[in-house]
Amino acid sequence: PPKILTAPKDQVVATGRVASFVCTAVGNPKPQFEWRKGGKRLVTQWYTVLEVPNGSVLRIEPVKPVRDNATYECLVENGVGEPVRAQATLTVYGEEELPRGFPRFTIQPHMQGVEKGRSALIPCKAEGDPEPTISWFKDLVPIDMSNHRYSFYQGGKCQLLRVFREQCVFALLLNPRLIIAESVSKNIVVRSSR
Repeated sequence: PPKILTAPKDQVVATGRVASFVCTAVGNPKPQFEWRKGGKRLVTQWYTVLEVPNGSVLRIEPVKPVRDNATYECLVENGVGEPVRAQATLTVYGEEELPRGFPRFTIQPHMQGVEKGRSALIPCKAEGDPEPTISWFKDLVPIDMSNHRYSFYQGGKCQLLRVFREQCVFALLLNPRLIIAESVSKNIVVRSSR
């Protein structure tokens, strides 16, 4: 049977923002992924499901309190043994309901142009109580911190080393209780040198 490697995590998000759940698994044959809400397969316009290496990402944008407050399930099967499941809960706050200390960006990443083969430094800073940490994503998948193309610095700066094609980087704010303040999507636009 398949084995889940990365289970989706509970999230708390402000209304109008983005929520992304990541689910990865291994198995032989290769597993298939399905996302469910309330025990039913997701098939509406507010949900985007993306296939990623060894997994699937569920993206909800924009989140709404009544529609999206729910438990979401990643179901994984490959025809061998029973399917395996992992669940996560999404809680959506209205803007006026945000708890004191809810994390927010003080410096947001911004779009940049960079020559092919050059580096780009993406600044990002956040505040909240407890103090938030910043996680970086590319194409909705957490960036592999061991990848030599990226360097990460205190204060949330991310440096892309050797940019060869358009990169889409998502900065996702997390605090120790897995509260997500917001996410931002910024492109690195690659220009050919003349």
